[in-house]
Amino acid sequence: MRRIILMTVLAMLVAGAIAAPAGAAKRKKPPSPVTFEASGSFANGDPLEAYVDFLPAKRSGVTANDFAMSCAIPASQGFDGYVVKLPDRLSPGSADVQLEADELVGGKHLYMTLYDSNCAMTGRLSDAGRLDAGTKYILVTGWPGAQVTFHLTVVESR
Repeated sequence: MRRIILMTVLAMLVAGAIAAPAGAAKRKKPPSPVTFEASGSFANGDPLEAYVDFLPAKRSGVTANDFAMSCAIPASQGFDGYVVKLPDRLSPGSADVQLEADELVGGKHLYMTLYDSNCAMTGRLSDAGRLDAGTKYILVTGWPGAQVTFHLTVVESR
């Protein structure tokens, strides 16, 4: 009887030793990156956009000023800029953004101005970069150009 018990325990130990490495090799998959995409268009370029850093308010254009006054998607959306509101599921600071657009007259001169939930400007990017922590809105503007159509992709790695 002792021999049967001893053999059973030994068999269980051997089976456990063989199964343990197979189980250890299984690792949890990292979570999939969160992706957000948006497209939009605006009718007019803003020739002062290239010099906005030298302006006292750090903004120019009808859409930018309308957005700054309302802190919401502006009534002038699409006139000379386009505001994209980011979903709450994104965690800026760990998200990269990329901006693509159709070919503009005079080349691609698009800008993304980043704003927090209180509509305070937190940064500016050209065609790609890392979103600043706290970014809630992206204002897409450009110069020169007319009838600009763009596509924005935000990818967060978790």
